[in-house]
Amino acid sequence: MAAKCLTMLGKTGNAIEYAYLKIEATNMDLNDISVITSFKYVEFVDVSGNHLSTENLHCLTRLRNLLMLKADGNIITSLDLPPMSFLQVLILSNNEIRNTAGLKEPILESLNLNYNLITQVEDMEPDQFQHLRHLELRGNALTATSGISFVNLHSLYLADNLISRLEGLDVLENLLRLHLRDNRLVKLNGFSNNMKHLKYLNVRNNLIEDMMEVKKLNVLPALETLVLLENTFTRETEEDYRVEVLVHLPKLRRIDKDPVQQDEIEEAEERRAEREEIAGEEGEEEEEEKEQSDSENDD
Repeated sequence: MAAKCLTMLGKTGNAIEYAYLKIEATNMDLNDISVITSFKYVEFVDVSGNHLSTENLHCLTRLRNLLMLKADGNIITSLDLPPMSFLQVLILSNNEIRNTAGLKEPILESLNLNYNLITQVEDMEPDQFQHLRHLELRGNALTATSGISFVNLHSLYLADNLISRLEGLDVLENLLRLHLRDNRLVKLNGFSNNMKHLKYLNVRNNLIEDMMEVKKLNVLPALETLVLLENTFTRETEEDYRVEVLVHLPKLRRIDKDPVQQDEIEEAEERRAEREEIAGEEGEEEEEEKEQSDSENDD
């Protein structure tokens, strides 16, 4: 039966012999996959949609060449897996994992824990995950972003959680994409100019009421795409909020689904210039009033 699940014929490590490198044993009601380890050259394993526990995956450490493990939709409850020397991609979505403790994969590059029961990222020391580039935690029960301190992350997907606070993100200096859709953010605090490569930010369908919160994103020098749809201020504002966003974030190239248009850029520039002029005049008036008051006090 296992042999029927083998695909992807390729060269083995000695570059002379050929073997099957991938096994797909999905939706087969399996609760034991130890037979897989008899195919020692396998590099990609997909055992999604079975009845496998964390312990049932331990046998895979005998696959010395394993690069990717996908085990979505099982009954896995923890990340306490033995280290696998070459594992780069681990996909464990739609399981019953409650915390992130126990993970010890030394060169892991991509981790997908979507739709589990995780309330907090904990016991994941950044120096042990220096290769991690891609992290997905959609559809869990996170309330904050603390614990996500992996300096080499390029993409972070946190949609569909309960996040109301952004904490610890300032260390993510290599982050390019951040998805925070369908959370509970009211404020856009927590961003830093240290996040100098962040180009894409999605905060769609949060609880942001005040459009002035977008001004806080000025600290992101590389930000090009901002998704704001389905927040309170985008529903309630009578004028086109896109132009107002551009007043504060003139470097944006895309807002929501659509590219920024030249007429929007020009209108935003006009508004910005008008406000700067008014602010300058008000500043001069305040300075004159102060000088007059000081003069009267001297008399």
